[in-house]
Amino acid sequence: MSQFRGRDVEPYENIDELGILPAIRGDYVLAGGKKIGVATGKTYAFYERRVISLAIIDKEYAIEGNDVVVLWGSPGRPQKEIRAKVVRFPYYNEEYRNETFDTEKIPHPEFA
Repeated sequence: MSQFRGRDVEPYENIDELGILPAIRGDYVLAGGKKIGVATGKTYAFYERRVISLAIIDKEYAIEGNDVVVLWGSPGRPQKEIRAKVVRFPYYNEEYRNETFDTEKIPHPEFA
């Protein structure tokens, strides 16, 4: 809603425009004001009614339920701190978790 702040203030970049270009960007992830990682891409999760993003963060902060902040916006333009919560990936499907998936079940060609 920053576009309604008046003509003298540059609005924040729109977060609701989902497309190919916003997926390329990276935004800093912060904890306690310290840069701890980068969030890349974003999409709208229909059932949760939230915007979700994949982030790479320092291992010490990668604890489910931790509160972090995503610094949204391009450097040199107005940036907004957005509250976020650390959740596992994929957060919705227990069957395809990396640590429990047997990669031998993936079909692969046999070489002579």
